[in-house]
Amino acid sequence: MDAGEYGRIARGRITVFPDLNRQDILLKGSPEDVKRHIIGIYDKLGTAIRKGEMYPCTAMFMTPVSMLTGEVCVNSTRIAQLDASSTETASKAMLDLVGQVQIAIKFLSGNVPGFEDAILSSVAPRLGIRETGRIVGDYTLSQEDVVSGRKHASGIGQGSHHVDIHGAGTAQVRIPIRDGRTYDIPFSCLLPVGLNNVIVAGRCISSDRAANGSARVMGTCMVTGQAAGAAAALAVERKIDETRRIDIDALRKHLRLQGTIFRN
Repeated sequence: MDAGEYGRIARGRITVFPDLNRQDILLKGSPEDVKRHIIGIYDKLGTAIRKGEMYPCTAMFMTPVSMLTGEVCVNSTRIAQLDASSTETASKAMLDLVGQVQIAIKFLSGNVPGFEDAILSSVAPRLGIRETGRIVGDYTLSQEDVVSGRKHASGIGQGSHHVDIHGAGTAQVRIPIRDGRTYDIPFSCLLPVGLNNVIVAGRCISSDRAANGSARVMGTCMVTGQAAGAAAALAVERKIDETRRIDIDALRKHLRLQGTIFRN
């Protein structure tokens, strides 16, 4: 996929003054009651998208921010098919996404119990970017590595998030990792082909698009960042002049002492 097809996300927070009587179903209802309630809301979302009253999206993900003030974080807006590496393009996209925030508020207040009097509390100061470029490394993490829970002797950390690829509008691919497994990220995914003494961490590690749909999340980025820093420190400490000569067993031992989780 080229950069013009990568998506972006903006997040907003909405203050909710809940109607406790209407929300009682979520607090005290049976699992089937809750399921029917949620399905009903998503039916309304689909209808609103078809009528053009709501921007196309796959869902409206909500995370509690404060029970005391009744705030939730809503993750819903999206825009795709633009160059996510361009600052100018990102700035222009922010205007479109702010417009989507207003549409989201209108949909929630008119369709979701508890949001009748909701107001916008704040919007994230910058865009959340799911994908841009990735390096070509000595090893490329693959979809099969991820979904099969493959282990590697050179693993410097693990991932467990499902494959989650967001496209434009309602397009989304989700593939679970088999049997709830974890997968290893080889150290060679952090080493760009043709470059010496460069270690890359985060969502731009060497991976195919499907694998990146799992490895791009925050926990995995922290794991690769920890490994990159530890590897650099080990190279300096042992006077190693080429990162590919770092003793992987020594690096893994060092990471274990720092709390990195390795599972068979």
